[in-house]
Amino acid sequence: MVIPDPTPGAPLGPLRPRGGCSFSTFVPGGANRALLDTALAFARDPLGCGISPLYIHGASGLGKTHLLHALARACLEGHPDLPLGLWDGRGFSRHCVAALRPGEGAIGRSVGICAPFLRARVLIIDGIDALATCPRSRQILGTVVEEFLERPGGALALSGTLPPAKLAAQGFGERLATRLSSGAALRLEPLDEAGMRALLLLEARRLGLPPGAGEELLGTGLGAAGLKA
Repeated sequence: MVIPDPTPGAPLGPLRPRGGCSFSTFVPGGANRALLDTALAFARDPLGCGISPLYIHGASGLGKTHLLHALARACLEGHPDLPLGLWDGRGFSRHCVAALRPGEGAIGRSVGICAPFLRARVLIIDGIDALATCPRSRQILGTVVEEFLERPGGALALSGTLPPAKLAAQGFGERLATRLSSGAALRLEPLDEAGMRALLLLEARRLGLPPGAGEELLGTGLGAAGLKA
């Protein structure tokens, strides 16, 4: 599949990293330290780290989006010459459906649909679960992953709720599951008590609460309850 060479400059794709999502504001807790270290290594050297594809999976609400947006931010800041595409699963699926044009050959359709993704040198897709109800989107995702891993000079990071071994049962196919397992497939774990405490104190500082407010919430037990809700 021949795709025009990427042009350095502004990030590709419909999304920009969310404000407030950075590695410095991510609280890993004890269980996610190795995962954070892996993401940092990816950001430092996306094309040379040997980690691609990076696939982060875990339950909703644990911080997968925060991590991928932090990853995009760090890559853009550290490697502004590398075109980066940041997508969420819904945007990926909407593009795949909207790009289907009647009367166009299968090869032409695939090239046209995949082009926005393959122009990036670093491609980040958050929440591939959104593709579960769209067979065409799942097929395109498989093509994009194959192209990224076969060609030199590209790096890929994705997230979803399911581990690779369970993706095939959701229609993603054994090949994609194997590909996502070939790099670093890491589970994001819930925060332990110490991690919840650190997160609450960080949020108190971010919100500009008076010194000691976070500790007071912890003392009442309301802070941990609110964060878990």
